[in-house]
This record gives sequence, structure tokens and C-alpha cells, in this order.
Amino acid sequence: MRTDFEMDISLRDIQIISFITLSVTGQNDYLQSFGKSAICVKHIGTWTYQDRQYTYYLDPLITGTCHKYICNEKKLLVIDFRGSLVQCPRNGGMRKFSIMNGSKRHNGTIICPQANRFC
Repeated sequence: MRTDFEMDISLRDIQIISFITLSVTGQNDYLQSFGKSAICVKHIGTWTYQDRQYTYYLDPLITGTCHKYICNEKKLLVIDFRGSLVQCPRNGGMRKFSIMNGSKRHNGTIICPQANRFC
């Protein structure tokens, strides 16, 4: 008889590098979204956000996050940070961003995949 606690796989079969959706205060500080129209991108360096006069450094152990994406009319990949859009280079690569989300300014760098992989 199976119980709700039994699984067909063991934890040794799973490698989780980073998967954080909410901060300790319950905020979505990484502006993540999930679903079939989402893509996970790697980070370079530490992300920060500024809220009024304070600067907060997001966890440097978080090396990637997931966000919704769209393909624009030029078939370029655009990452949607919860309503703030960041266009990736067509051939992929590093993309610095500085976006507003409410009263917070988020700054960081992502590694974009090549647009033709998704668009």
C-alpha cells in the first residue's frame, strides 16, 4: 500500500542547483515566473535592488532564475521580468539590465540564449 509520502524517485536522483521563488520576507525579489512560456537564464555577478535610499544585494548563490519570455516582431527573445521587458541580443550572450518594479530598481546581468532556439 502506497502512502502520500512515497516517491518513485529518490533525492539522490535529483540535482537542484537553485530554486528560490520568494525571499524570507515573502517577496518575489527575483521577479520570477513559471510555466510553459517561461525560460530559465543564468546570472553573472550579484543582482541588486534599490528601494528608496537602500540597496539590497540578492543571494549570490542564486545563479539563475526563470521568467516568462516573448518573441517580438523581429524574432528577438524578450525576457519579461514581471512586466518589465529586457530584449536579448539575437546571438545570445550577456545582457545587463536596470528595470523598475513598483518602487524597486533591479540591476543585474543575465546570459541570454540564442533567439532562434525559442523564436
